[in-house]
Amino acid sequence: METLVLKEHIDFREHPEERKKERENNLKKAAEILREGGLVAVPTETVYGLAGNGTDERVIEKIYEVKGRPSVKPLPLMVSGPESIRRFCPEAPDLALRLAERFWPGPLTLVLPSGPEIPKLLRAGGKTVGLRCPRKEETLSLLRALDFPLAVPSANLSGEKSPTSAEEVLKVFDGKIEAVIDGGACDLGEASTVLDLSVRPPVILRQGALPEKMIREAIAAFQSDMLQENSADDTGKTEDMTEMKEMTAIEDKTSAEEQHKTRWNNTRLIGITGGSGSGKTSVLRLLEEQGALVIDADEVYHELLESSESLRAELAEAFPSAVDEKGVDRKKLAAIVFHDPQSLQTLNHISHRYVREAVSALIDIYNDRGGGLAALDAVELFSEGTAELPFVLTMAVEAPRTVRLRRIMERDGIGEAEALRRLSAQKSEERFAEDCDLRIRNDGSEEELREKIMKILEENKLL
Repeated sequence: METLVLKEHIDFREHPEERKKERENNLKKAAEILREGGLVAVPTETVYGLAGNGTDERVIEKIYEVKGRPSVKPLPLMVSGPESIRRFCPEAPDLALRLAERFWPGPLTLVLPSGPEIPKLLRAGGKTVGLRCPRKEETLSLLRALDFPLAVPSANLSGEKSPTSAEEVLKVFDGKIEAVIDGGACDLGEASTVLDLSVRPPVILRQGALPEKMIREAIAAFQSDMLQENSADDTGKTEDMTEMKEMTAIEDKTSAEEQHKTRWNNTRLIGITGGSGSGKTSVLRLLEEQGALVIDADEVYHELLESSESLRAELAEAFPSAVDEKGVDRKKLAAIVFHDPQSLQTLNHISHRYVREAVSALIDIYNDRGGGLAALDAVELFSEGTAELPFVLTMAVEAPRTVRLRRIMERDGIGEAEALRRLSAQKSEERFAEDCDLRIRNDGSEEELREKIMKILEENKLL
């Protein structure tokens, strides 16, 4: 058997519609393999997983066999969102829904009392099942295309290191599984945090990519809401809160001001901004070569268009002609907002809130795992909200208008008139630069740009 590698070769910035079609074709192939009982390695934000139909016992047996996993160890179940909890775990506590709504899609596995639909073999004879919803756009879209959940342990031999790339998966399983979706390197490279909500108080069974502190804070917020919404004589709710109390018993003694100063104490964050076609992507790529965690707000936004139902709902209300049952038509939305400054402001007001929260969560996790150099594209995102990031340096990337025009035309496959309209809808270079520490001119070769970046990093002692 030859393992099929499903990889995207088209740059979404240069040809977004072609990239979308390529991804859809790959997902159709993967979905068909899974429907026929095959195994597909899938990317997540943590590690690659080995996926199969989680309701088919023959497939579950195959996963155990291929991995060499003891059948006494249950398999986790990957689902498409919080709405799956009531389907597969009807007796799950309300806290499970709250945590899923807060951290899904993301690196949190919730262990819950299993419903009858989950095979006993997957549960290894137990009464609970671990549910997880991945943030990786390819895998989340795959889950939404299927009418069954996926059993997805890590794509490694039992006891070996979990893979963070398709290449690492193929070294072990090439010829042993039907396909692998190559989604690039995993963002976090660490397994999900596992929280057992089938016991009281809840217990963290495995500390992973999602910090315990963030879980405690979410549970504390849930308790506070319950106190406000329910009277003291609501016995059931009061007992639930009492039994959860131990989970949040560790108090943070630092003041709010001290917490703000130290929230990302391990991370040296560089902010990158600039107009379309200025070359921010090139700057980010060069920073990534120096070991920086790179967060591109555009990519975060595009992932949210696939993963966030609430974002899509808000966009549908504001731009009904650009959203249908299939999702957001990015080309239609772009045509609307780039021709109307008021519409662009409305889009930014809606999308920036979601992107801010997602970016902050990524930096939280990165910092708690040791941190280091990080770079964020789109500093202007935070000008509308209360989130404040401790940037050590902010840079505005600039290029001549003619160069930007050419780059946009080549990247998006559009004519000069449309490219000019897009440029005219954006802020001026002066506006982009007014809150930045320095301006960097990107009007030469990539090597010249690399020299400028290295000089900046050395002068600011960021290497």
